[in-house]
Amino acid sequence: MIYELIAIIAPVFICAALGYGWARLGRPYDTEFVTTLVTNIGAPCLVFYTLSSVEINAASFGAMAGVSALAVAASAAAGIVVLRAARLSMQTFLPSLMFPNVGNMGMPLCLFAFGETGLALAIAYFAVCSIGQMTLGAGIAAGATSARQVLRVPVVYAVLLALPFMIWGVDPPDWLANTTRLLGGILIPLVPADIPETEAAAGDVPEHEWIAAVYIGTGDFHWDAPNPTQQWVLAEQVRALSKVRHAKAPDYQESLDAEVSEGIVIFANGK
Repeated sequence: MIYELIAIIAPVFICAALGYGWARLGRPYDTEFVTTLVTNIGAPCLVFYTLSSVEINAASFGAMAGVSALAVAASAAAGIVVLRAARLSMQTFLPSLMFPNVGNMGMPLCLFAFGETGLALAIAYFAVCSIGQMTLGAGIAAGATSARQVLRVPVVYAVLLALPFMIWGVDPPDWLANTTRLLGGILIPLVPADIPETEAAAGDVPEHEWIAAVYIGTGDFHWDAPNPTQQWVLAEQVRALSKVRHAKAPDYQESLDAEVSEGIVIFANGK
């Protein structure tokens, strides 16, 4: 249990430590450029790709968004009570108490703990907080707010563009899915990149020199992939054979059962 917990939270703390070390060393860091890149490109692409690719229905996403709004409201109520008791400025402190850092830290934790489905639900919370922070949060800090500010939040458009794919259960075009997955990787690298067979044949494979299952004959075939590497490769090969879009299939497949009439060969990688 402790090892699993460390595996989930350690990457986030290591990345934070690297950032701290970078700042302590006085290395150049263009905060404005990075913030603009993440806010206007990375985050919207991650939101669109995840919502349009992961198996999650619009009802579940909407329910999570509703619960997220209630959580923000509860944080606001608690923050108001605490700030009034402490006689601290609402404009200065309340937005920070209402909207936590759920993007850079929260979404990776949800991905490592619950997989891509957990990430999709976390994006609902992220979207609510992003919209609220850019509108209500900015309004509290400035002393005035406007509904038009929501039109300036890129995540809103990413959610709206992804909704048809969620509702109708269709996949976005390959070029769009691949582009948004690549750009969304600015925030979180979602899945390993596909390895061309010509490159894989000449490369080193973790844990085993060969990853392959071969069956020749007629009857039932069963194969258990013994480790995460082979489970990922098995899922990739099943997608290729069945022409199922990777977005709707699991990233890891532990075993394969098939009825064979003449023979089946599953080639994955190796020397």
